[in-house]
Amino acid sequence: MIQNLTVTELAERWRVHPSTIYRLVKEKDCPHFRIGGKLLFPLESIIDRELNRGEFECEVKKRTAT
Repeated sequence: MIQNLTVTELAERWRVHPSTIYRLVKEKDCPHFRIGGKLLFPLESIIDRELNRGEFECEVKKRTAT
């Protein structure tokens, strides 16, 4: 059986805020699918992503003062 993670579970796994997960989904930078409007993340794909990128890296986009 394929295991999937919810937004909350993935956020806890990566130690980030759930809004960060939603941002990654929006940027198409995180493997996911929807069932009935619920976001799910295939555990195998998440593990592959972690192994390919090392530990999760959250890029913080800073606003530049003009």
